[in-house]
Amino acid sequence: MREVILPTSSRQWIYAEPIVDDRLDVNNFELRDISLPDIEVGQALVRVKLINIHCNSRMRLASGATPIGETERSNYACAEVLKSRDPAFQEGDIVACQAGWQEHQVISSADPAIGYPPASPLTRTLNRTTRNGPTLSAR
Repeated sequence: MREVILPTSSRQWIYAEPIVDDRLDVNNFELRDISLPDIEVGQALVRVKLINIHCNSRMRLASGATPIGETERSNYACAEVLKSRDPAFQEGDIVACQAGWQEHQVISSADPAIGYPPASPLTRTLNRTTRNGPTLSAR
């Protein structure tokens, strides 16, 4: 197995300027470099491979649910686990998770869904999610 060199920083798009006259523009966003924290017990570092920027993102920006200076974190992503200290994930797993507009993210199997009510038992069964949230592992 090849050794993975873990990143110490990541690029991230943030919501930089408020929406004016209900129009999004390139000036509403800014690309920045962020430092990645050390992975703690119960967490995993993932590399985002694909992110779904859904229609609710615009509403979250306009309503203030995503504050100026922050990334929009309620989007679903397909990501590869680079390092794990969470027993639910193994390095190399491909997972579905919520992620911001960034290259890397720290996740946990205990993370609640962002912007959505907790999943009911029926929803968890139908979506085949974990007991604690919308994280799935595909092997």
